[in-house]
Amino acid sequence: MIELKQLRKFLVVAEQGNFTRAAEQLNIAQPALSRQIARLEEQLGVDLIDRQSRPFQLTRAGRQLQKEAAALLEQAGKMERAVRQIGSRATRILNVAFSPTIVYGGLPAVMSRLEEQLRDIDVRWSELKSTELAESLRKGSIDIGFSRHRDSDEKIVHVRLRDERLFAAFSRRHPLAMDDTTVRISDLDGFDLIIYPSNPKMKGGFGDQTVAWFAQFGSINREIREVNEIDTALALAAAGMGVCLIPATARHLRSDIEYRLVDQEDVHLPVYLCHRLQEDEALVSSIKGVIRDFMATDAAASLDPQYQHFYDF
Repeated sequence: MIELKQLRKFLVVAEQGNFTRAAEQLNIAQPALSRQIARLEEQLGVDLIDRQSRPFQLTRAGRQLQKEAAALLEQAGKMERAVRQIGSRATRILNVAFSPTIVYGGLPAVMSRLEEQLRDIDVRWSELKSTELAESLRKGSIDIGFSRHRDSDEKIVHVRLRDERLFAAFSRRHPLAMDDTTVRISDLDGFDLIIYPSNPKMKGGFGDQTVAWFAQFGSINREIREVNEIDTALALAAAGMGVCLIPATARHLRSDIEYRLVDQEDVHLPVYLCHRLQEDEALVSSIKGVIRDFMATDAAASLDPQYQHFYDF
């Protein structure tokens, strides 16, 4: 098998057009260099150099090898530099968590941009419920969070990125499916309610907020079904077992269900960038810059701007 060092020596010979000068540049004896090039020709089964011409010339096969070897060695160099760079990243690890429903709203594009922007940092992603995310920030097990929930801890900074409008989801057999208009919370009065996530130890999440909205604008005298995930809530709604509220960016999860925009003041879901008060200011600034760039260029493709209110930050 041909080795990279053979190709490097061949390229020097080809560039110098002379074995003596090439040997001097490589700091080896000229006869030894001639033997190594002859061995390369033997391995390939072709003549690479026309030794009868003065000065010698590359054969057609030699010119092709010169071209291919130069490209291969350049690529090998890039590979080596990239691997070394990854190996040196151990100086900083950045743990970033996100709450589940945010992943439907452009987060994958932001994740990709952050990975590109923070090349010298090992970014590690995890999914946490919004109420769990705040606790992880306090403990220091994560550094940055994308959350729907604003925690009361003054040591956690919440940067409001956007507010997202909500849709009511219900079965195609539901009475409200007959009317293709927006709905208000009071229109959902009397129907079973499906909320998520279900975790009695974690208060203040989207499930609690949904119940609070119904108490404020509608009624809570109905059966409430609690599930862990938005996918389960939608499955139950599709089966006619109740109504659930979902963020606008999640309404494409199922096509066998009816969605109606909730036209109600103050009924929306925020998205926050969260970090500890003492977090690296330059790092936070870089992350904000990536998000601003995303909102300016790609938000229209993945966030349905008509259902979003974006904040300056």
